[in-house]
Amino acid sequence: MRPDEFERVFAEGERVYGRGFQVVARPAGGDRSRLGLAIAKRVGHAPRRARVRRLARAAFRAQRTTWPVPIELVIVVRDDSGPLASGPPGTGRPPRLREVHRALAKALRRLPWRRWQAVPTPASSPLPTPPDAS
Repeated sequence: MRPDEFERVFAEGERVYGRGFQVVARPAGGDRSRLGLAIAKRVGHAPRRARVRRLARAAFRAQRTTWPVPIELVIVVRDDSGPLASGPPGTGRPPRLREVHRALAKALRRLPWRRWQAVPTPASSPLPTPPDAS
């Protein structure tokens, strides 16, 4: 996503909070779901942040086909205390895909899916038919 698209999601999106991360989402204008990531430096050094990005992308790809409408999604990982940046508390190991998938799915369940289904997107709204000229 480009910076102006991030700004639009932050301005118009619904916010859902998880432990150590935030999800901001809005209905997509097109027919595809899109992902943006913002990983704070306090999560760790570059390899750790890259791992968080890889896991978040993989969880996004696995779940996007189950959503009723396409969405633009930004995941903001703020610190290393949550399941997106670290494994179970006290283990000291990095997170696994299953844990990231579960945490993201739990947060996304709180989004207003029904309200978004009722709003036609520009790409899916039908064009008006012209009146008969006869």
